[in-house]
Amino acid sequence: MPMRILFVLATLVALALPLVGTQAAEPGTSEAETPHVLVPSDVVVFRVLNQPDLDTEVRVDPSGRVAFPYVGLVEVSGLTTQEAADLIGRRLREAGIINRPEVVASMVGFGSTASVLGAVNSPGVYTLDRPTRLTQILARAGGVSPVAGNTITLRRTEEDGTVRVQTFDLRTLLDAPTTDQNLLVRNNDEVYIPDAPVFYLYGNVNAPGAYPIRRPLTVQQALAVGGGITEIGSESRIRIRRENAAGVVEEYRAELDDPIQPFDTIQVPERIF
Repeated sequence: MPMRILFVLATLVALALPLVGTQAAEPGTSEAETPHVLVPSDVVVFRVLNQPDLDTEVRVDPSGRVAFPYVGLVEVSGLTTQEAADLIGRRLREAGIINRPEVVASMVGFGSTASVLGAVNSPGVYTLDRPTRLTQILARAGGVSPVAGNTITLRRTEEDGTVRVQTFDLRTLLDAPTTDQNLLVRNNDEVYIPDAPVFYLYGNVNAPGAYPIRRPLTVQQALAVGGGITEIGSESRIRIRRENAAGVVEEYRAELDDPIQPFDTIQVPERIF
């Protein structure tokens, strides 16, 4: 091959090398997810290189400890698997069992769980077998149901026993999640989505029934949700039944531009011919 061609190829390779490994990360992938932290009921396998007799599968007990041969109980709650393996290795060395132990750990079962309740398609308790954010655990719960309201609440018990409750706008979380709202779910978290408040259409409307209120509605807009008034319905004689602050149900005549309230019953009578 002519020397000129070799020189050109070598130059191209030299120019390309600085670019290796410097490609910009895709949006949303620049920050690594938090590794799993051990909690009670997690099941871990510890393996010691070239020492198969020390390989141990163990469950983290309620106090956050594991029992390992020759070193006894070791506090691992709050550590990652790698940190726990390093700690076991130090204890083996300090006990004079192995001079330079190489310990690795891997997860077999997970004790971390979180509950998802309310207006989701599959409410229940879910295992946190990987770093999981709010939108991800909602997906595991089958997504939000058609009757879901506009908010999502995260209830968390901190290490000192205090309970912290955070409420976010559900639509914003689902449409444009940010790390300020789309939090990582922790062990024993409770996620709750309330049902949207409803109003009721009754009488001469095309689709009577209960409908969720997700934004302010007037009587006219509420009737449109139910398919409008039938041919024999009276637009001028609409009535609303509403419970007052004392718990007493009152009934009054409604205008089309009146705002409705949660749990209103809108009744459309027949026209008087």
